[in-house]
Amino acid sequence: MLILHSERLYIRDYTENDSQFHHSWISNSNVMEYMDWKTSSIKESKKELSRAIKESKSKNRKDFFLAIGLIKEDILIGNVGFSLLGNNNQEAEIGWMLLPQFHNLGYATEAAKLLVEYALNTLQLNNIIATCAKENYQSEKIMIKLGMSKIKEFDKFYIQKNKNLLKVLYSLEKN
Repeated sequence: MLILHSERLYIRDYTENDSQFHHSWISNSNVMEYMDWKTSSIKESKKELSRAIKESKSKNRKDFFLAIGLIKEDILIGNVGFSLLGNNNQEAEIGWMLLPQFHNLGYATEAAKLLVEYALNTLQLNNIIATCAKENYQSEKIMIKLGMSKIKEFDKFYIQKNKNLLKVLYSLEKN
């Protein structure tokens, strides 16, 4: 089981015991506001959780979807993860989501930094990318705090809650 720690947080692989928490964020409309996919039923949430757990045990792991927890309180507050891209597994796309009551406290940045360090230093990846809706200023700020550079603003959009949302792409290359 993958477990990483910072001063305030731990991030770890999901377990079957995380079913209730997993559903609490994946079905939360505020958490999923800028996502172009939705999961609302407990059945769908359990399916997603089972997939993440199965992948965490895979010998040729491509997806790293991890729970974020507060060390002091020992509670789960969100999700951070990345998926390896391409055939050479030298690049990954990272993302994060927190329950709304834990926004603006630095937790997403802290968790993402842990995972970026793991990806670049332990897995020896060469590049980490991230995308978000241009209107998702909080996630874009996190990308900048991670040292990522804006690569592109997409001229294509996706529709979410009857809004046309443009996407931005950021990248961080290993030094």
